[in-house]
Amino acid sequence: MVLRNVVKDVGPGKPNKPDDVYVVQNLLNGHAKVFAPLPPPRLNSRFDRTTARAIRRFQEVKFPGRYADGVVSRTGRTIRALNRLEDCYMPTLPGRYIYPAAAQMPMMRAIERFLGVTETGSNRMGADPRLQEIFTRDNHRHWYKDKKGKYQSTTDGYPWCCSLVTCCTQDVILSYPKMYGHLSWPSTAAVMTYLNVWATRNECLIFPPNHAIYKPAPGDIFTMRTVSHIGVVTRASPLEDYVETIEGNTNIKGSRDGGKCMRHRRKLSVLKAFVRFPVSPTATEYLDWGPGDPQRLKGIFKDAQMASLEKKLAAELSAPMDAMIKGTVSRVLR
Repeated sequence: MVLRNVVKDVGPGKPNKPDDVYVVQNLLNGHAKVFAPLPPPRLNSRFDRTTARAIRRFQEVKFPGRYADGVVSRTGRTIRALNRLEDCYMPTLPGRYIYPAAAQMPMMRAIERFLGVTETGSNRMGADPRLQEIFTRDNHRHWYKDKKGKYQSTTDGYPWCCSLVTCCTQDVILSYPKMYGHLSWPSTAAVMTYLNVWATRNECLIFPPNHAIYKPAPGDIFTMRTVSHIGVVTRASPLEDYVETIEGNTNIKGSRDGGKCMRHRRKLSVLKAFVRFPVSPTATEYLDWGPGDPQRLKGIFKDAQMASLEKKLAAELSAPMDAMIKGTVSRVLR
């Protein structure tokens, strides 16, 4: 199973796009013991001599007796071997960050406030302020031809499941700078870019559903195996073969283009990978959290849903007090 893949081929005479080269270099560093004593390639996004030699050496060791062409293709055996479970899922620099499951909880709290968001049709945001926030937090534009034949662009009109995850990731980075301040600012609306580029470059932990050590936990980000879809885990148990999730742009049937943010239950067999953010070893904020923490994010965006709930709760609490006061006054007047 391929967790991290390339868009175009990498190798001599190939397109060698910087993002694709970076993915290959990152995977090769995880297999450094395979092509030793050659030095591991530097993470410079350039297809240089060190990268080319490392690819050839990896192919010679993994596929003895076959010609090592030094090419990593999207559907070839080399990319599958680089992604093999027993060899490489840890980031490039082990020990630099830690990956506690409890620290991922803010991601679940961030996406909960978008539950119930519904588009107006054809991925349009309409007047919903929460959906407007989702579409305006990424760098994607939807281009179309108007009635006069001129090209126009809008900030909506495209599938927004990844835009929702990007929006929540930004909230988490803003709210917890001690834990996640080292993460770069995501701004993509594409699932594969989020997984292969942003998560890889930020040294996130990417692991499959059947990993021997790491198991999904609330707040982990998941991607689907056969379709381009992404969401956040809200409940997981090592004794169950499914996880409960919150996803955007879905419907009651679990479609990836349904138009609503809602809860789902997904079997592990249909999931491709989980993503967990790296935490600085000096950050200990998450160690003091209780079962229901963190209660709210401290980002710059107001949680309208939470505010309405607080207002409703305050009204319910004040109602008995008002009744008691009125009863006391009536008894005094009598």
